[in-house]
Amino acid sequence: MDRNDIDNILDDVCGLFRQGDFEAAKNKLDNWSSLDFDNPDLIKGYKISCFWKERNKQLGLCASELEKGDYLLEQWKTFANDFYKEYSDSDCFCENVKVFVFSEARRFFSREFGDKTIESELFFKIGLCSKIIGEYDTAIDSLEKGLKGNNSNPQIIAELADCYSLINEEKIAKLLYKEAFFIDPQKIDLDNLESLMIKKLIERVSELGYRGTELKEWLPVYGVIFQVFNINRLLKPRLINKYFWLIDYYISNNKQRSLIDEALMNINLLDPEIYNLYAN
Repeated sequence: MDRNDIDNILDDVCGLFRQGDFEAAKNKLDNWSSLDFDNPDLIKGYKISCFWKERNKQLGLCASELEKGDYLLEQWKTFANDFYKEYSDSDCFCENVKVFVFSEARRFFSREFGDKTIESELFFKIGLCSKIIGEYDTAIDSLEKGLKGNNSNPQIIAELADCYSLINEEKIAKLLYKEAFFIDPQKIDLDNLESLMIKKLIERVSELGYRGTELKEWLPVYGVIFQVFNINRLLKPRLINKYFWLIDYYISNNKQRSLIDEALMNINLLDPEIYNLYAN
């Protein structure tokens, strides 16, 4: 078997992973591994397909769409800990599995709307899934909706900060990271944060010997010391002023109401007191 044959097989397997058809991927690898059983790429693909084939079976036993979505997120964490680090060079495999898992989880969460008591949680989870598959605008929209029902939730604020950082809106990202970690760092899942800014901070604080809950408590402290969370009071009024200017512009030019609502949401994130005075 030459390299072109292997590459073609791996491309097919990646496509099947993206669709969530892990049984078909396993069968394809079963057929070819007998011809080249020492090939490390085929072995990796086979292990991954077996892992997710079993999880797909268990998925059918979940009682609700919410449980299915949560199950997928939990299993991704197991996969990330047991496989993802080991196979980080196999971008085709892991990245396509990631797209399937979080797209599917988002689909399950989207079917659960109707229960107002979990609406904020659903918006958070949909936003998280959207962020992880790279749909940052959709993620920001969902997370901001989640904040409307729970505007002091550090998990939602941290994920919103992560999204803004990933689209290079660093100033508002720093403000939101700072706010989230000062509200309650223990409620923030560091494994879900993806921006280079926050990953570098986590790495630097980890190098100082902090781990687990202690690491989370020290992150906001060193965030200020290392000037990651260096948003200042002067910048905050300037950002608020910018959003008021945008609102005036949108109104005078008959722009979509959603744009005005987005600017208002950002003002609320920056200073709820100012927002309430303006809104009322």
